[in-house]
Amino acid sequence: TVDPTDPAFDHLGVGETMMIVVGYDIKDAQGATVHQTETITITGTNDQPSLTIADDQGAVSEGDGSALLSDSGALSFSDLDMNDVVTVSATYNGDIAWSDGSLDATLAQALVDGFSVDQDSWDFGASEDLDFLGVGEPITFSYDVVASDDSGAGNDTSAPHTVTITITGANDRRSLTSAYDQGRIGEGYETA
Repeated sequence: TVDPTDPAFDHLGVGETMMIVVGYDIKDAQGATVHQTETITITGTNDQPSLTIADDQGAVSEGDGSALLSDSGALSFSDLDMNDVVTVSATYNGDIAWSDGSLDATLAQALVDGFSVDQDSWDFGASEDLDFLGVGEPITFSYDVVASDDSGAGNDTSAPHTVTITITGANDRRSLTSAYDQGRIGEGYETA
């Protein structure tokens, strides 16, 4: 017997076939035998790709001025179908939030645009001025990352894996600005 659900056939992609030819002898009651063959065709179906992201939390602290903020995490995928081409993509979840109010739309878009994925990692990088953040104040936003194969089948995309980016405010140095940087004191003079 041939079991088409056997993992030995998982490498077959959608529509790919494997032929198995089985030979056997038939013997009648008088002892005469005849040799026969049967051809069994196994047709592949799509196996859904899987995605693994070990570190799905991007955590960075605000720097001074427009300091570069960056973090990344490794990812990997697999697809049992040998000939499928798999690509990784991300979709922003539309959830950027600052704990102390609303963000300027241009700033929010610049932060969101700082996220990308490739075949082996997710990456975040931005150099926006976030000095307005108070100590411990977070800005958070997330992306759903998936691996998709090129089969066109209904199960060609992995389950989504959410990556969340958190930017946390740090203490900024105070600055002192004076309109006067010189003063005079003397007999008969007023101080400036």
